[in-house]
Amino acid sequence: MERQPKNLQDLLKFAIRYQTNEDCGPSKYDEMDPEKKEFLEKVLKSMTVDVMDELAKAIQILEDPATSDDDKVDALDVVRDYIDNMDFANSFVKLGGTDILIKCIKSDVVALRTNAIKVLAEMSQNNVYCQQHFVENNIVELLISYLQDKDQEVVASSLYALSSLMQNYEPATLEFSKHGGIVGVQNCLSSLNSRVFVKSCFLISSISAQFPKICEEFVKGNTFAKLCENLECVGDFDIKIEALLNAMATLTDSGSFDAKSVASNDVTPVLENMLKNIKGLPQCEEMEMYARKIQEKLR
Repeated sequence: MERQPKNLQDLLKFAIRYQTNEDCGPSKYDEMDPEKKEFLEKVLKSMTVDVMDELAKAIQILEDPATSDDDKVDALDVVRDYIDNMDFANSFVKLGGTDILIKCIKSDVVALRTNAIKVLAEMSQNNVYCQQHFVENNIVELLISYLQDKDQEVVASSLYALSSLMQNYEPATLEFSKHGGIVGVQNCLSSLNSRVFVKSCFLISSISAQFPKICEEFVKGNTFAKLCENLECVGDFDIKIEALLNAMATLTDSGSFDAKSVASNDVTPVLENMLKNIKGLPQCEEMEMYARKIQEKLR
């Protein structure tokens, strides 16, 4: 079995080896003229990026008081290019990058704050080292406070970051519960911004599915009723309704869920009509599954 490309050089070799056109068959890298091979190798070598150096430069730019806000946003974009790799994310922490990152998160400049929050979110995804680091720096409480921000992009980014911090990491959920995260997310369900609403529902469903205690808190906080207020009948796939139904269905798994406390006379007809409309539509399979689960729990 042929080795898959691991870097730019391998990728070019792979592409050249399998490139075809109408006039000739597959070309072979090894059969290429030596001078052309040497030239291509030099070009690719010059394109090779030293990620640690790039991260260090970005930190330098962010820390420099003379750097403009636009340049800081660009520097954060550079960081985002690499920190989806867990090793690079951890290295960014070890380089001391999170001190200035947190300062950017606290910035009054919306673009800078939003981009910094997204960096934090991407660093924290299933990365216990980064999750622990940010929790210890009291970031959960700060992000919960941003759920009340007037800028909906800040709110959406904060929901994204909170979901990432809590993903498979219980200490973050304890901070979330302690600092009013349940109510903060509930309030986001009233937002007219589609991204904020969907991310709120995603947080409820994903974190509740992992942590029964959080699920119970959402249920006891009357979150199911709040979700029901947004339920409407649709006839095709709708990302908002799918996210809503997922959150509702997840909460029904809680031992604290009481179907009798739900105004099923309002919810059941909507579910029934929706199921008639979307039945058999392949793009609505998950919506149908969630709706049927809710319907069953309300009987």
